[in-house]
Amino acid sequence: MSLSLRLEKLSTPMLLLGEVFVAYQLALLTWFLLSSVPPSAVWDAPVATQQTNQQIKTQKLQSAFLFGQQEILPVKVISKARTTHAPKTTLKLTLVGVVAASDPEYSSAIISYQGRQDSFFIDSKIANNQASLIEIYSDRVILNVQGSRQTLMLDGADEEFDNRPLAKNTPSARLNTLNIDKKRLLSNPRAIFDYINISPLKKSGRLQGYRLSPGRNPTLFNSVGLQAGDIAVQLNGVDLTDRQQALTLMKRFSQMTEINLSVMRQGQLYEIDFAIP
Repeated sequence: MSLSLRLEKLSTPMLLLGEVFVAYQLALLTWFLLSSVPPSAVWDAPVATQQTNQQIKTQKLQSAFLFGQQEILPVKVISKARTTHAPKTTLKLTLVGVVAASDPEYSSAIISYQGRQDSFFIDSKIANNQASLIEIYSDRVILNVQGSRQTLMLDGADEEFDNRPLAKNTPSARLNTLNIDKKRLLSNPRAIFDYINISPLKKSGRLQGYRLSPGRNPTLFNSVGLQAGDIAVQLNGVDLTDRQQALTLMKRFSQMTEINLSVMRQGQLYEIDFAIP
C-alpha cells in the first residue's frame, strides 16, 4: 500500500495530531535563525505577476530581488495599456495575494481555484484555460476571459481601485546581537515557544496556513522581519497547507542549508530567506 493511500486512511484525530506536529516542526526551524548570518530584508512588494505551471517557481522568486534597499517604488503594471475599468469576473476564483519582484517577469499572483492555491505569472492560463492573467495591481488583477477583460479583486479588498505605491521595509537586525540561550534550546527545543507562537489557521474547515505571533521574548521574532499575524504558507517550496507535503519536512530539516519562508501579510506574499551555516 502506498504512503498516500495509508495517509488517506488516517482517522481525523491522527490528522489533527499530524497538523500539530507540523506546527511544532515549523517552530523548531526557527532555532536555525540563531546563526550569525543576517536575514534578507523584508519589504512590501509592489504589484506582481506570475506563471502557468500550477506550481510556485521558488527559484525564480528567490533570485528576484524581493528585499531591496529602503525606498518607495511605484506600483508596477506589466501591461503597457492600463485597464481602468473592467467588469468583475464571474469565474469562481479568489485572488489570495500578490508578490512582486524588481524584474516584472518574476512577479506573480496567488489565485485559488476549486480549493487549490497556485501562483501565476503574466500570460499564465487559469481555471482550466478559461482565462489568462494579463495585468497585476496592488489590489486586483485583470484577466482575459475569451477576449473579454475582467477584474478579479483581492479577497477582502475595497472595490475602489487602490493605486497607491507600496513601501519597502527597512533591513532586519543581525541575529548574532540577540541575547538567546542556545544551550537551553538545544536541550529543550520546546523552549522555542518562548520566542514564537504558532497556531493552525482554518477557513471553512480548510487549513490556510500557520498564524505566527511573538512569544514571551519577542526580540527574535521582530528581528527576522516577522510581524504578528503573519500566516506561514510555504517553507522551502513545500506547501504548508497540504498536510501530506508538510509532513515531509521532518525528513529534510537536518539537510537544510537555506530556509525560504513564505508568509501572507495583509493579502500579499512575503519571502524571508535565511542561511544555515
